[in-house]
Amino acid sequence: MSASQNSDTVTSPLILAVPPGESYYSYVSQQLEKIPGANVRLLRIKSMYDDPSDEELGDLSQVEVYFGSVMFFSKIVHRCVNLRWAQSMAAGSDALWKVLKNKQLKPWFTFTRNAVSFPQPVAEYVIGQIIAVRRGFYVLRDQQIQAVWNKTDTLICNQPLVGTVVSILGLGAIGTEVARLCKVFGMEVWGVTRTLVPQDKKKTFVDHYRLMKDIDEVLENADFIVGVLPSTDETRGILSDRRFSVCRKKPAFVNVGRSDVTDEDSILEALRKGWISWAVLDVFDEEPLPASSPLWHEPHIVVTPHMSPAITYRDHPVKMCDLFKDNYKRYINHEPLLHVVDPQKGY
Repeated sequence: MSASQNSDTVTSPLILAVPPGESYYSYVSQQLEKIPGANVRLLRIKSMYDDPSDEELGDLSQVEVYFGSVMFFSKIVHRCVNLRWAQSMAAGSDALWKVLKNKQLKPWFTFTRNAVSFPQPVAEYVIGQIIAVRRGFYVLRDQQIQAVWNKTDTLICNQPLVGTVVSILGLGAIGTEVARLCKVFGMEVWGVTRTLVPQDKKKTFVDHYRLMKDIDEVLENADFIVGVLPSTDETRGILSDRRFSVCRKKPAFVNVGRSDVTDEDSILEALRKGWISWAVLDVFDEEPLPASSPLWHEPHIVVTPHMSPAITYRDHPVKMCDLFKDNYKRYINHEPLLHVVDPQKGY
């Protein structure tokens, strides 16, 4: 069902557009101006973490369509009482559902996510980190800083990627692209899904499909564990509480999904007890990651500032705006929207 079918005004709904930073503002503004008859209010913010004043926000009660940062949207959603549809510029939406739950509100609007911009850059990030760990680049960097010439360090691995077992937790759009690129390098790919994948829907580049209930088997066989899971009741804490202890091959853990699939203590314990060899983390419970976090200084942890989506890619705003324009046309024509999120599932 289209999000606009219950709307009284479908010809020129008020659109609140909030590009997530100055670098997007000009392009998004230009693209929205090209939509015939669109009634657009643009809000300029420096980053998605901004907290504009009431004066800057203005009256949000007449906003029917939202297009922008989901983190920013989560701060104002309770004021958008007549909202019918929200198009996020992000892939995830757990921040929104948490806010609504805390405010004891049920979604009164259709929410669609950005499923087009992130698969390529996130998959490239994962491949880069796998190569960096597998070939010992981080160890070599540390040696350079110390002016040490050492070709025999056991942590420097010169094994090829061919035959390396990568277990991908979550085979959505991003996880599927990660799997495809891993197979290009000759890796053995395991993929974990929530439900059974029909035979005719299985990808040729995924060697083994498993369900969430099989996660111990998946971890046991992995050289690399890649987390691409959303934050849901089923996934939260799935890698906590000594879960990594089942790992036989001391795999590296690369997390680009949601941070709450595990926790700081579980990661630190897994590293210190040798259950995993590395943790490459791009997502955290609190962002920016506080300087007091032990993750910053723990050996064999790589911290990156939630940059795997590489939103500075030149084609990111292009794909983002193309998706919005496509969905907006569907919206005003009472057609099904693309990439609708089920609030109950969280994806």
